Amino acid sequence: MRSNRILSLPVYDMHAVYGENFNMQGPLSGKVFTLDEVDPSATDFVRTTISSILEKNGSYHMLLTTAKEAEVMIGLTPVAGSRAERIALIQKTGERVGADSVLCTYIYAFRNRVGSAYGVERPTMVSFEMNLVSVATGRIVWQRDFTETQQTLNENLLKLGKFLQRKGRWVTAQEMAAKALEDILASLP
Repeated sequence: MRSNRILSLPVYDMHAVYGENFNMQGPLSGKVFTLDEVDPSATDFVRTTISSILEKNGSYHMLLTTAKEAEVMIGLTPVAGSRAERIALIQKTGERVGADSVLCTYIYAFRNRVGSAYGVERPTMVSFEMNLVSVATGRIVWQRDFTETQQTLNENLLKLGKFLQRKGRWVTAQEMAAKALEDILASLP
């Protein structure tokens, strides 16, 4: 059986497009996200983490492009045109490279803590969404998002499980995102 060929478009830093403290709709999902700062290494980190997780799974074969290659192929920026136009361009790009689906990932916040693992002045915040577009139909066949600003246990007792999982310490944006991506990608069809 052939593995599912997924074209992974570049991970887009939406903060670089719009700036901070701005609410915007996701380019494909239409969900509303609040923009915050995005660490310069975030797009590469998220992209390599996604590829690593999916390649380990064995059911997927990742096809990667750089931002420049993607823009040359499709002339696509994350927010150009209408939603239908964006999806049609994404679909055509997937067809060109022989992909079954195209993964589109947008980062809205990737802010590292200010402080140490045991005390912070400002907590970690991560916000992103992932959309999988079928090349055959042009439909979004899978969509997930994640938004979290780490809180103390006193601020939110409902997060006891995460607090214990993190051993009562303040995590980095990379640690938070890696765990979120692992959990989210487990549900990929």
